[in-house]
Amino acid sequence: MPRKTRSDSVQNEIKLAEVFQRGAESPIPLSPPEYTVFEGVVDSLPVDQWSTLRTRLAANLARMIVKMETLMRDVDVEGVSILNAKGTPVVNPNQTALMQLTNSIQSMSRTLGLSASQSGVSASSNKPKAAAEAKVKKALSKTTPDSLL
Repeated sequence: MPRKTRSDSVQNEIKLAEVFQRGAESPIPLSPPEYTVFEGVVDSLPVDQWSTLRTRLAANLARMIVKMETLMRDVDVEGVSILNAKGTPVVNPNQTALMQLTNSIQSMSRTLGLSASQSGVSASSNKPKAAAEAKVKKALSKTTPDSLL
């Protein structure tokens, strides 16, 4: 069984630098707002925890979050209830869709393990990884593509 590399090792910093240079790559096409949410989702866990499948799930989660925000704006404008053809107040279909989408987002977030309590990881156990990633991000922000060759 291969040994784990320390999160603050030189080998790990090189690996992180390569990943950060590539950036977050969505396996499915995303609109600019969806891509912004996708980057936020990907940044919520250490880089070494993102497999191809998890990245695809994160992209789908980003799409759902943007759709949820659109539905929220619609419900804010139309209201939770609307009048049907007979003039009777009924639940806005967008409100129903919003609730279903919210449940799907919560489920997908759990599947990805985005909460510390759900994954059994405390903030203190992620400090070394977070510090190593911050160090690499800071170093890369000071470089130009030519200086890395």
